[in-house]
Amino acid sequence: MEKVLDHEGSLAVIHEMIQKTRKNITEGSFYYLVWGWLTLAAASTQYILLTVANSEWHAIVWPVMGVVGGIASAIYGRKSSARKGHTTFVDKSMGYVWIAFGAMMALALIIGGTQSWRVGYSIIIALYGMGTFVSGGLLRFKPLIYGGVASWGISAFALLAEEWTQEFPNMIVLLVVSIIVSYLIPGYALKSAEKKNNAA
Repeated sequence: MEKVLDHEGSLAVIHEMIQKTRKNITEGSFYYLVWGWLTLAAASTQYILLTVANSEWHAIVWPVMGVVGGIASAIYGRKSSARKGHTTFVDKSMGYVWIAFGAMMALALIIGGTQSWRVGYSIIIALYGMGTFVSGGLLRFKPLIYGGVASWGISAFALLAEEWTQEFPNMIVLLVVSIIVSYLIPGYALKSAEKKNNAA
């Protein structure tokens, strides 16, 4: 017969699930750091191609980044899943968050390509904030929450400071700032937490 948990028992189970997921995520700082550095490299290269080389092919950096990051994430994810051997409710929730992120990212790229890259990049920056804010809330990890809020502020600035952000290279600069505060800084904070967990 299935055991019925009381309120305190349910909270204990939820707490244990969150702790397991936090441990898994700290092991997964890999994703934030890899995607953070790849995005930073791609944006910096695009900025140079656009402003120094005046190349019309400046946007080619993004599909290249996507392929490299996708392959690296798939290989690491397969090994990580085999090592963990279990999936929690929070794990599944995180999965849905990042699936939604990917779908909305595709819509943002369509908006950028058909209407305005200034608006498209503003939405992308806001999406960085959404992904890290929700992840931080589920995991109760404040650096991710702060990074998400900061990215929303950057996105709002991009939309309000229209005269400055009409120059597309300035949008790339804001994208770089966003990826630093929402991916790289929280990613290194996760890596630090991983070291503490391993030392405990």
